[in-house]
Amino acid sequence: MKTKLVTTLTAFGLALGGLGFGLTGWANVDGILGRYPGAIRLQGYVIDLPAAAHGAIERQAVYQTPDPQERVKRWYAQQLEIAPADELYTGGDCAWLTAEQRYSWLKRDLSVLVCVEPNGTRVVVNERLTLGP
Repeated sequence: MKTKLVTTLTAFGLALGGLGFGLTGWANVDGILGRYPGAIRLQGYVIDLPAAAHGAIERQAVYQTPDPQERVKRWYAQQLEIAPADELYTGGDCAWLTAEQRYSWLKRDLSVLVCVEPNGTRVVVNERLTLGP
């Protein structure tokens, strides 16, 4: 009985701590997701909570900028620390850049879709954080 109570209180404390940490980071989510400078957010953040049950946190954001696609691609290639030709897939008026980064027990997969629009460039940023070796 006592072990069950301690386990429940520990789980509750971790959940509250995670919620507080998440709310603190929420204010900086544009920076975490890598918003292109001066881009305007078109779509609210989408967080895939069912993925959390499988040990991952997935987020998405959509931005619009008046800058040309080539400049935006170069900026994201630099942010992802990849050469513009590496991990870059093109199709139609869009380019897709991907990168994987590891920090000890945290793996970050980031993909950026950069599409030509009549008034500039649309950017869709997807991020997936997973725990594990």
